[in-house]
Amino acid sequence: MKRIILFVAVALTAACVFAQVPTITKDNARALIADDFKAYLAGKPSALGWKAAVVTARDLQRAYDANEVAADRQYATAPSLSVTASVRAIDKTIGDTAVLQLQGTNAYFGPAVYMADGYEDWLATLKKGDRVALGCLKVRRQLTLVRLYDCMPHAAYIERAVTGYVQSLPKRVKEGDTRAAAIYAALK
Repeated sequence: MKRIILFVAVALTAACVFAQVPTITKDNARALIADDFKAYLAGKPSALGWKAAVVTARDLQRAYDANEVAADRQYATAPSLSVTASVRAIDKTIGDTAVLQLQGTNAYFGPAVYMADGYEDWLATLKKGDRVALGCLKVRRQLTLVRLYDCMPHAAYIERAVTGYVQSLPKRVKEGDTRAAAIYAALK
């Protein structure tokens, strides 16, 4: 039994010594932060402690249909929201504002997406049935409709999150975050 324990201890030590731990440099720091956020959005553990809510449009609509107060606590209070869905329609309001309609729990109504400024060209490339991944800064329910505001394609959402994290590094270092300190040192 002692030999087995000794073997396991030696194997674990060797694994730690020879593990491929990425070295943080000025050139790769932003990419490492982005990779961590992408992993978090894919449901994997995050080393950096992201707090965005991640949901499908159908599950978001189901949550609001079941209990608006509970859904607000889960989604409206999150710093941001990552939503994936199929496109039901791309419309314009009476005021000429572009609205992306997502497939929800029924064929007639689903979450409505109001994009942040500058994404109308991106909306023009979409068609009904396309799968989209969006990052949104606000969610509200108006009457019976779930509405998402200040949304952007995932690539822009990830870049925004990375930039926000980099900008928050001095505060995180002051708070004693050792991971942030390592990244901050690499970026100097």
